[in-house]
This record gives sequence, C-alpha cells and structure tokens, in this order.
Amino acid sequence: VVGDWKQSIYSFQYASVENIQEFRQRLKDFKGELNQDRERVSFSVEGVEEIELRKNYRSTQDILDYAEQSLQLSANKYEEVDEKDVTGLESEIENQDSSIEKYIAEEEVEAVLTKILEIVDNEDYRYGEGNKKLDFRDVAVLTRTRGFGLQLQEEAREHGIPVAYEGGVELFKTNPAILLLAWLRILNNEDSRKGWAVVLEEAGYRLEEAKKILDPDEEYKYSEDMREFRERLEGLDSISSVARTVFHRYGYSNAFTDKIIEVLNSVFTSSYMNLGELIQFIEENIEENEIYEVDSSRNRNTVKIQTIHAAKGLEYPAVFISDVNQGKFPSKNSDSKAITYADPVGLRQRKIYRNGGLAFEYDNWRTEILMKCLSGNYDEERRLMYVAMTRAQQHLFITAEKDRESTFFEGLNGEPELLEADVEDVEVDTEDLEVFEVKAVNSERAELRSVHSELDLVEGDKEKGNGLHEFAEAYVNGEDVEASNSREKDVKEFIDSLEGRLEAEKHVNIPVDGKVYEGVIDLVHATEEKVEVIDYKTDSNPDNMNEYRRQVECYRKGLEQIFDRPVEKRILTLE
Repeated sequence: VVGDWKQSIYSFQYASVENIQEFRQRLKDFKGELNQDRERVSFSVEGVEEIELRKNYRSTQDILDYAEQSLQLSANKYEEVDEKDVTGLESEIENQDSSIEKYIAEEEVEAVLTKILEIVDNEDYRYGEGNKKLDFRDVAVLTRTRGFGLQLQEEAREHGIPVAYEGGVELFKTNPAILLLAWLRILNNEDSRKGWAVVLEEAGYRLEEAKKILDPDEEYKYSEDMREFRERLEGLDSISSVARTVFHRYGYSNAFTDKIIEVLNSVFTSSYMNLGELIQFIEENIEENEIYEVDSSRNRNTVKIQTIHAAKGLEYPAVFISDVNQGKFPSKNSDSKAITYADPVGLRQRKIYRNGGLAFEYDNWRTEILMKCLSGNYDEERRLMYVAMTRAQQHLFITAEKDRESTFFEGLNGEPELLEADVEDVEVDTEDLEVFEVKAVNSERAELRSVHSELDLVEGDKEKGNGLHEFAEAYVNGEDVEASNSREKDVKEFIDSLEGRLEAEKHVNIPVDGKVYEGVIDLVHATEEKVEVIDYKTDSNPDNMNEYRRQVECYRKGLEQIFDRPVEKRILTLE
C-alpha cells in the first residue's frame, strides 16, 4: 500500500485520508467485519511494516522545508491545530538555487502579471541543470478556486501576455454558453422573454428599452438584424452549426467554445434530444454547477493557470500561489452541492428550488445555520496548500490582496512585500500566439461551412489517413513516437527536413470570398521568408486531387490575411 496523507485532497470524491493515517486499525476492523459470519480472511493483518520514502526529485530543499509549515497553519484565530508527524523529505536535485517570496498588492491580478513579466528572461531567476532563464512555459499560477484564474486570463490577454487556463470550469456559466442558451430559447420560442432579455442586454439596450421591447402591448420591436439572425439559425441543420454561428456573431472562438460544441454535439447526437430537452440539459448543468475539463492553451509557450486540484502530480520551475485571501484560501465553504451530509447533522438540503414564472434558487437557512455551528474541516485546506507549494521546483511566489490576506497567508514565514501593479503590453511574435484563429472582417452574417463539406470526393483510404495524422501531430509536438510503417517514416523524414516553426492540426475559421470556412490544417511551416500550408494525403484516387487542391487553396487564402509574407501550399501524397 502506497500513500502520502499530506497530498490527500479529494474528499469531495469520497477519498478518505484516514485510510492512510489509520491504516493499521482499519485493516483490523475490515478483517473483523468480513469474518463476522464466516472466515473470509485467514491471513494475519498484524505486523504492518512501514517504509518511509524520503527522497524528493522535484523541489529544492528550501521549498520542501517551507512547505511543511503549511500543515500547521490555523484557518482562523480560534483554531488550534494538532501537531502533525511529518516525514521530512530530502531534495535530490542538483541545482539548489531557490527563491521564496511573499507579496501583497492592492490590485492582485495586475500585480501577479507584473511579477511574471519581471521573472521571465531574468538573470536572477534561473532553473535546472543548465541554469536556464525562465520562459512563459516555465511558470504556473495556482489558485484554490476558478474565479481568480479566469480573471487573470482575461487581464493577461488584454496585455498580450500568453496564458492558458487549464482545468475544470463551470462551462455553461461562461458568457458564450449564456448567449448560446439565449438564442436556443429564442429558436424554441420566438417570444422567449428569457432569451431576448439576454440578447438585448448584450446588444447594449438599456433596461427600460428592453422592457418596452419585451412588452407585447408596446410598439417597440426587435431589430430587423436580430430577426434575420434568428431565421438564419433556423435554417442550420445541426446544433454545432448553430453554436458556431452564435459564437462567431459575438466574436468568441476559444477553448471554451470548442468544449461547449463538443459537449452539446455529443449529447444531441447520442441521446436524440429535441431542442427543448437540450435547453433543459444546459439549465440543469447551470443549476448543478457541472464542471468540465478545458485546456485553453493555443501554443506551448504559455503561462499555465490551474486550480490546485488540477495541478496535482505536475511540476513547474516557478509557481505562483495566488488569491490567498479571506474566504478564498482557506475556503469557508467548499461544499456547494444542493444536498450535503455532515456529522452530526446528517443529510441536509442546502438549496431550495422553486418553479413558476422564473426559476430561482435560495439557501435553506435552517441548514446554513446548522452548518455554521460545525467546526470547519480545514485539514484538507492545509493539505491543498502543501500540494500547491510542492509543485514548485525552484521558485515559489505567494500573493494576496492588501487588507484581505487570509490567516494562511499571515501564518507563513516571511514578511510580505508590497507589489506594485505595472503591467506592460507584451509584443509577442504573432507566430507564438493565436495567429491561426482567423476572424473574418464584416462576416457576421456568413454561415460557418466545413471545408470538407464543400469537396466532391470519391471515398478514400480514411482509416490509414487518420492514423498517419495522429502520428504526425504527436511527432511535431515532441512526443516519443516510433514510425510503424513506411508512410509514417516518410512523414517523419519530411518533418525533419523542415527548418522553420511547425504547428500541427491547427483548427481555423477562414473567411474566403464572403463565406467563413472551418477546417483543420495538417501542418503549418513558418520561416522568416514564407509560410507553407502542408496537407498530407493517403488517398490514391487521382480523381480527388483537384478537390484537395481547392481545399488547400482555401487554407492558403485564409492565412494570407494574417501573415506579412508569401503563403504557399504543398500537398504531400503518401501512397
């Protein structure tokens, strides 16, 4: 049996840290229970041997020692924390240069971004055996809850700082999902007050104007543009087309919209839901706070933003633990479910739902009072802090908002410095950011079309083609893959011959001749002199070649709009 009680952070998924802490006694108890009516376990459970694993191959000794104090932090001024029996770890990494810094800031989000820009490419913050300077990809920001991370991502993108939010989000509470839900309601019922209220607000109508438009007795009406857009949505034949068209209207195209389309397309096609049931599915996701894993990374050189739960098992040269503020970390209420169980109050209903007119929810005040009377279970919050700290290999930064610092922040060794927010706009090479996310100019009314749907093809060797694309993408991304056939060997040799920057399997929306096409480019090869759109073809049918040339030409025209150098096309035929 292998376990580390200090890293047990999944009680909300019914993991029990006592299985490690009380292993000997529980083993005896379980044997007794299993042997109550007849002998099922005949072997002895006495004499458990404990072997301590002390060597650590991730963090410096300073960080390991600093992290141990997190297990003794008080969650409030009344809590007395029992002293823990901690097995001290011994760092085995060669480079022990380390920094541990605490900061408070009046504008924490902006201050964290300021500090990230300071440490990247800085002589004073090096890491690893080669003593390298930090790049954006070497930095992670970990938070207890999702809100701060999403706010950080939004602010970073305004300044051109490459960041990627990774981890679980309440997908259907994001702005794109709320707008999509509004239009689905309008499609389902042309006079849906819930749907039009959201659409009108997004369009900038004042409250009084919106009320008059929604009032059937008033002469105000929806704009002709909105009516036409609804009619256009009615003409689309799939939920994914509807979603993409709505997102395109409002300028949304990111990992969250991709995930929304993936989820809805899967549900809609697999369960034969009608539109009303699909709307109900989204509403239930919102009510139940359903979480979906989303990776918003558009390139490899990005700062990673994650919840601590999502970061478990990972490591980064530099880690920020941010939003260590009152009510946030430690969390006062990690249980947001409608139904909860706790000793000694038993099974209780936290939320009450009422239907009629507009659905709403409110807290069950009796349950809330009972839960407030219970002492908080903050041991897991302390373990979360330990896990967060030990993700750092050499540099650890802990931040909080001025005058809102939590007891966890105050209890950690070291006096905090005041960090001023002074975020500069970053000029990142366009090839390092979302250059492949092409948006059309004045193309709001253009329906998204699949490039492949426009091709008139005779069926080709699809199965072998898909396997080849997967191999090529993995090889370009630096994964350890071996070529298993002659086609894969040819592709490997071809990729090795390219000297520029490579991007594999790039999803694009491309405006061409008044239409907006979506598709996937097999490989983009960018050098200082030119850009190449490269497409692999395993189809041996010569009748299809002209159609494939049309496909690649469409991609080429799209990329011409964002690069200031010639864009060429190439088809690599693999027989």
